[in-house]
Amino acid sequence: MTMMSEQAVDLDTCSPQDLGLPAHFTAFRDIQRQAGAFALWGPEGRDGDQAMLDADDRERATERRRFVCESIPPGGGKSLLAHAIGKLYGQKYVCLTATRALEDQQVYKDKFQLTNIRGRANYQCADFDPLHPDKRWDCAKGEDEDCRMYGSPNCTYGGMAHLAKLDSAVLTNYMYWMNVRSRGIGALESKQSGAVGLLICDEAHLAMGELARFLGVWVSWEDLHRYANEKSRAALRAGKGADWGRVNALWLDALGDAWTAASAALDELTDEHVSAAAARRNSSTVRRLMKVIGSLERVVSHGEDGNWIWRQTRNGVSFDCMWPGKYAERYLWSGVPNIVLMSATLRPKAVRMLGVGQGKQWFREWPRVFPAALGPVWWVPTGRMGWKETEQEKLKSVALFDRMCEYWLGLGHKGLLHTVSFERMRWYQEHSKYARYLECAEDKPGGAMKAFDKHAAATGLSVLAGPSYMAGWDFKYDLARWQLIPKIPFASKSDPVVLSRMEADSDYYDYDAMQSLVQAAGRINRDFDDWGVTVVSDDAVMPFMARARQHAPRWFSVKKWTGPSGSVPGIPKGVNA
Repeated sequence: MTMMSEQAVDLDTCSPQDLGLPAHFTAFRDIQRQAGAFALWGPEGRDGDQAMLDADDRERATERRRFVCESIPPGGGKSLLAHAIGKLYGQKYVCLTATRALEDQQVYKDKFQLTNIRGRANYQCADFDPLHPDKRWDCAKGEDEDCRMYGSPNCTYGGMAHLAKLDSAVLTNYMYWMNVRSRGIGALESKQSGAVGLLICDEAHLAMGELARFLGVWVSWEDLHRYANEKSRAALRAGKGADWGRVNALWLDALGDAWTAASAALDELTDEHVSAAAARRNSSTVRRLMKVIGSLERVVSHGEDGNWIWRQTRNGVSFDCMWPGKYAERYLWSGVPNIVLMSATLRPKAVRMLGVGQGKQWFREWPRVFPAALGPVWWVPTGRMGWKETEQEKLKSVALFDRMCEYWLGLGHKGLLHTVSFERMRWYQEHSKYARYLECAEDKPGGAMKAFDKHAAATGLSVLAGPSYMAGWDFKYDLARWQLIPKIPFASKSDPVVLSRMEADSDYYDYDAMQSLVQAAGRINRDFDDWGVTVVSDDAVMPFMARARQHAPRWFSVKKWTGPSGSVPGIPKGVNA
């Protein structure tokens, strides 16, 4: 990294208050000081003293590296660390999160002083229809509703976007960052704030997935037939009935024609207005065509590299890249000179998949912070949950879940049930004797947060269930004292992207599952005096741990439960609950 001036302070010589961070953070922990020094100064430290480095580190210490990669376990205080690094760095910085819950935590709970900018749909429009004063809309619908504030300084979203340009500290999410930076390399920058000098990627193990999601394109059959009818049909016929395949020359030819025809149609519509801005403002067709063209351009510009697949959907065709790290520089790093990647489960493999070679990065892993005894992860021999298993075999996990509910019901402690899908969540709801205590997430936008709020407000036993809570959520103290992971969270092999990655990388399937398992196990132990019990009931877990150990942090372990038959792990020893 490009380091600060020698006169700058570091986390050894200042407090959070010295940096203008929230007052409830009274001091930096040892791990934060170590990780802060590593991020800011590299392995040789601030003074450039290489005496304590081993031979390999001494050889590399003189190299300047753009990426600092930190695997920091739960309890490392990554949010405070991220903003402390940003403040100390001395240039404008942007911190990225992967979930809305993490944004909310930093803004509303931790109260960091920064500008949090999100997509238009997160802001309520200041305008309204005088004839229907009760009708309201969000800023994403402003153009469609002919909002009088749209594009003006009085626009709710526009005002926040302007503040984000001016502020020296910005918090946003991966998708928003990539959307605005792909449209302009200077997005979120101004003369007042300067260019973004530091990008901090929290939950960095999810960065590749977020990049893949951003790059993914869906094109309706309506548009394909309108702009490239014969060629799109020919590309589909060449698949010989397959639902998916590699993007080839036929698809690129069809999409190229569609892009050209849609662009011509957009030009004609734009010419009917006084300016391109007016055309966009006054025509929903123009806005739709702009989205179509942007989507097509992404595949056409990159599709020749053999890294893309197509698949049929109900009303169109989706195009996805297998290894999005090939495009990280353009869409994710976007020219920022210094980048910090941090996560509790960050592994060298994740960094490599983001296209960052070993010679461009420093990587360091820290040991466990919270006492292991307060957050045990147990395997309770139960049965297997693979798709080939019988219903009778799978129902053994329901019986275990019911025993756990029975134990914790008497104590009134809330829990978590991690399911790999909404379908499996509903299956537990149908078969458990304790279904009345389940708070199930809905499969729709905001459904996970709505269920979480109900769970948090409940008294007595409540079990939050769903596939959405494995990463990025905090269940501190009484929000969850126990959790069940019934199945190793392998990605679905019905997903052609997963299959394509497995063909190219035999370790990918286990790596991805290990990331999800470790993240899920860490949801309920969030402080030094917090405690919680994690149970994994899938009998495949111990062979999996042996096979995929290199993909887990060194501090993570799963132990076999050896209690009496029919018993379940209870409150850890030494806990007064």
